[in-house]
Amino acid sequence: MKKRLFSFPLFVLGFCVIQAQTLLQEIPAYKIQFGDMQDVDINADGKLDLFIGGNDYAKAATSERIGLDGVSYYYQTLMLMWSDIQAKFYEAGSNFKNNSRPYSAFADFDGDNILDMVYANHGIVAAFPEDFGLYLGDGNGNFDKEAWTFDIASYEFFPRACAVADVNNDGKPDIIAMGYIGTYGTSDFKNCSAILINNGEYVGDMKFKVTNQTLFANNAWSYPMIQTLDVNNDGYTDFVLTASDASDNAISDKTFTDIFLNKGATAPGEFQRMYLCEQMGGKPQYVGPVLVQDFSGNGYLDVFITGKNGTTSVSPMNLYLNNGNSTFSKSTQANFRADLRNENSTPSQSKAYDWDGDGISDIIMSGYVSEAPATQTGFWWKNNGSAVFGAESRLPGASNSCMAFPDWNGDGVRDMMIIGKTTSTTYITQGGTNYFEAMITKGEAPANAKPSAPTNIKSVTNGNSVTLSWDAAVDDKTPSNSLSYEFYLKNSDGDVYNNCRSIIGGSLDGSRMVLALGNAFLNKTIALNNLPDDDYTWGVQAIDACYAGSVFASGSFTIDGLSAVTRTQDFNINISVNGQVLTVNAGVENAVVKIMDTAGKLIDMQLFSQTYSKELAKGIYIIVVEQNGERKIQKAII
Repeated sequence: MKKRLFSFPLFVLGFCVIQAQTLLQEIPAYKIQFGDMQDVDINADGKLDLFIGGNDYAKAATSERIGLDGVSYYYQTLMLMWSDIQAKFYEAGSNFKNNSRPYSAFADFDGDNILDMVYANHGIVAAFPEDFGLYLGDGNGNFDKEAWTFDIASYEFFPRACAVADVNNDGKPDIIAMGYIGTYGTSDFKNCSAILINNGEYVGDMKFKVTNQTLFANNAWSYPMIQTLDVNNDGYTDFVLTASDASDNAISDKTFTDIFLNKGATAPGEFQRMYLCEQMGGKPQYVGPVLVQDFSGNGYLDVFITGKNGTTSVSPMNLYLNNGNSTFSKSTQANFRADLRNENSTPSQSKAYDWDGDGISDIIMSGYVSEAPATQTGFWWKNNGSAVFGAESRLPGASNSCMAFPDWNGDGVRDMMIIGKTTSTTYITQGGTNYFEAMITKGEAPANAKPSAPTNIKSVTNGNSVTLSWDAAVDDKTPSNSLSYEFYLKNSDGDVYNNCRSIIGGSLDGSRMVLALGNAFLNKTIALNNLPDDDYTWGVQAIDACYAGSVFASGSFTIDGLSAVTRTQDFNINISVNGQVLTVNAGVENAVVKIMDTAGKLIDMQLFSQTYSKELAKGIYIIVVEQNGERKIQKAII
């Protein structure tokens, strides 16, 4: 392992302050352009691995993929997994193949507490039509494409960006898909932008309802970036979108930027535009990072956006501070740049991260600067805790790049890894025209302590709804206002019902499987609706500015939508399930059995004596047996 120490006194060199940096390693073989690199615990061992993919600039033979069009394309896929035995990352095998400008969203769709992935990209659809969709992780680095269905048969899932969140608060993971294929204004144009509501009847049932298409119908978004957030802390997920817009409805110069606000309790999962640019002084931008964090410390999530507008290469940095009333104010920052551009369109270009370990989220960005010395580089802007960012400090960096924060040397402190194009030799040994490599910079912060678990957790049920609440947790450095929260919901079968991206239970309880805000964002109350009748366990953890999670505080509740029905104990029924065959033993003659789904729809009704059997599709059913005016009700899960 090559270790290079650059130690400079603090001084101003042309345009920035240079501080001591230790380059842990360079990997020239990783020549990835327009890549995506995710810190993700692939095998749920409590250690974050690296999932990396993108265009192979070197066009190595091992990266060649021949499309259905007969053309050779070159894309790298790297699965770097941490080994405790070797005390280092190693290249693990994977059956997954990446495409151009990959966009991956990791989530748990089948309830096994192993991360799955929704995948989009900018590749040629005709060449690789199978490179879009939902892939189930096996915990060993492999992702197998899963069949799914949409309620609108004509809908095709070929977006350029995607995100996963429970947008209608029924506990199930939904999908935000943005982008189009074909040529706008021609017959081959297909708008893939939609909100896909998880309509499965049980955990792992991959049925989705295509919604909100009318809201997106008049735009044609390419190179989209999506970041989820909760703007007004109402417990419902909103999202930021930046994109190039080929339609006539672009905000300016074929560019679009806005925040889509969830209508919340009145219409969960339906969205409306906030008009960030038209009404709040925002600037439409694309092919640049979008970051979401509580930079100001007021307990509301702020938004950082950079990128170009139209065909110009100017990429000003813009910070929008959340006023707490569903409006944003553009912040004036004396130390932000107007000439740093990455021109990637994947979600890992940049990061809001506590780089110096003071508990406050900073901004780290990498790209090309046009002002002297006109080179690829990285910068760190330190946040004072009130969204005032200090003078930039220079770091190793690259353009067309992606960024992650692995603990590369296993010392308990997260380092920074960047893969992309760099001409600068300030930090690396080679560099030059069209030179690509991976570079790992040592993290200089002290080891981070995890926050405490939330306290005073409560669950209040009402029919098929539950309200979960907790008191704020405490961290030794991150202010309580700025802690985010991740919660889980488990049914009586032990399936994780919602999308929880932390390990649940055992010695690794609370270990994060991604470096991201929690699924409850900054909220300390979440209301869920339309839950199936069942006995649930649930838990919640706190997450700090380094995205470290506490252990879970846990509780339980029962959803019983039939609690108001009068039940009798004069005769008993016994229900058994073998495969998909339901058997009811009542022990009485001339009884009537009714099989209903959880919405009350009658599936079957029969007169029987002693025993009734029927093969059913997977799902949750209500079984009602009546005899001589007496009734017995039970639930069955197939």
